Amino acid sequence: MRPETGRFISVDPAGILEKDLINPQKLNRYAYALNNPYRYFDPDGRYERDVHYNLTYYLAVKAGFSKNQARIIASANQGVDESKVTGPFAGVQARRDYHFVTQERLRQMYDQAYKTGDLELMGQFFHAFQDSYSHAGYEPKRGHIIDGTAPDKTYNDPEKANEMAKATYEYMIIFVKRQGGNPTNNWDAIKDKVDQFNRARSIREKEKILAE
Repeated sequence: MRPETGRFISVDPAGILEKDLINPQKLNRYAYALNNPYRYFDPDGRYERDVHYNLTYYLAVKAGFSKNQARIIASANQGVDESKVTGPFAGVQARRDYHFVTQERLRQMYDQAYKTGDLELMGQFFHAFQDSYSHAGYEPKRGHIIDGTAPDKTYNDPEKANEMAKATYEYMIIFVKRQGGNPTNNWDAIKDKVDQFNRARSIREKEKILAE
C-alpha cells in the first residue's frame, strides 16, 4: 500500500474471477476490497485465511479429525479475524487477546480448549497460536501497521511458517486424542506439501497444492 495515495502497489493475487465480470470495479486488480476496506474485507488478498482456514483444515484432517470437525475448527480459527468483537480492528484488547498474545494467554486458551474439548475454542486457540509466529516482535497497540501485511504472508518467511505448521499439527494430534480419536502422527508424509503451500504466492496456487 502507498499511504500518500491510498492505493495498493501490487495486484491482488486472487486475480479476476468470472463472477467479477459483472462488477467493473473488480476488474481493477489494484483496488482490494472494492477500494472500501471500511465496509468490505478481502478474504483472498492476503498468516490470513490461507493459514487460518485452508491450512488449518488440511492439518486437522491429516491429524485425524473428521472433515466436519476440521471444518468447525478452521471456521472458528478464521472467524476470529472476521468477528467485529475479536477481529484485529476491534481494538487493542482484541488484538491482545487473539492476535498479539502472551505465552500466558496462549496457555490459558489451550487449557480451556483442552479441558472442554470444544472444537470452536480449539480453533480460537490455533488462531492465536499461529499469529504468535507471524506477529512475533510486534505489540498489540500498533500491531504490524508499519510493515503492512508483509508479516502475514507465509512466502516472506516460509521456514518460520513451516515451524508454525508443524507445531499446529502436533497440537492437532493432542486434541484428536482428547476427542477420543486415533491421531495420524506422520509429519514427514505432509511436510513437503506444507512447504510448497507456504512458499506459494497466490490463494489459488495454495488451494491447488492442498487439493492434490
